Amino acid sequence: MSVRNFDAYTQFLMDVHSEHPGLTERSIGLAQTADGLSSYEAFCAFVDPQPGMTVVDLACGNGPLCEVLSERVGESGQVIGVDLCDAELKLAAECLRRYSNVRLLMDSADKVSLPGDSTDIVVCHMAFMLFTPLKPVVDEIARILKCGGAFAAVVPTLRRPTDLFRECAGVLHSALVGEKHRLDAISCNAVKMSCVPDLQQIFVGDGWVQEDIVLFDIDVSVTAKPEALADLVTPAFYHYHLLSAEARCRVRLHWTDLFKLKCDESGITRFHYPLSAFLIRKR
Repeated sequence: MSVRNFDAYTQFLMDVHSEHPGLTERSIGLAQTADGLSSYEAFCAFVDPQPGMTVVDLACGNGPLCEVLSERVGESGQVIGVDLCDAELKLAAECLRRYSNVRLLMDSADKVSLPGDSTDIVVCHMAFMLFTPLKPVVDEIARILKCGGAFAAVVPTLRRPTDLFRECAGVLHSALVGEKHRLDAISCNAVKMSCVPDLQQIFVGDGWVQEDIVLFDIDVSVTAKPEALADLVTPAFYHYHLLSAEARCRVRLHWTDLFKLKCDESGITRFHYPLSAFLIRKR
């Protein structure tokens, strides 16, 4: 992989994952549906890869989705995990060493070292909304997908979050503003993706079947006592890592107080992540 210069926001994300590899699995990955499925498992069931398929996992992190996909495509299929973070890929290689049908690439999402028209499905779990600029990534996905292939992603912007999630995000936002972190860095100037028309604006051109975008809610939550819940939730909020140690402490205390207000009779609080998935096909 050639050396690249990253914008400040992408470098921030890279630094967070380098310092805390596996953080997504240790936070959002612990949340489950009512049926006991992780978001990785629920997402994979929605995408429904078949035995023998080739599936690319963009921003695969430490590989939890690759593991689920590997079981689905079987020995006749192949899963290719793509990530730019060396620490994440090293952890993925360790976690996935027993899966002979998985290989890992240190590539960026906008320049994947795979032939064109070579992939049945491209998936992305909780990273598509972070890519900037987004268009080159969408173009690259279209390049590597076979005709009739599909792209699917899990994003947190297609459904309204719970009041508790919004309150926690508000506390974090106030702390970031208080320490004078740039608001454009907080937002990443992200492309809007909150409904099907937004997605249609992203996947433009004759190569995509815009009229058949499918949405799927992934209702996952994690439960714990308030103090422990703060430990589970913080890794899911990237911008928490921008704060000073003192500000982090204040945020955690404020979150713990919010969680205490939502306890059930046994002293347990449930925290929902507002996840949804979408799927679009290439003509």
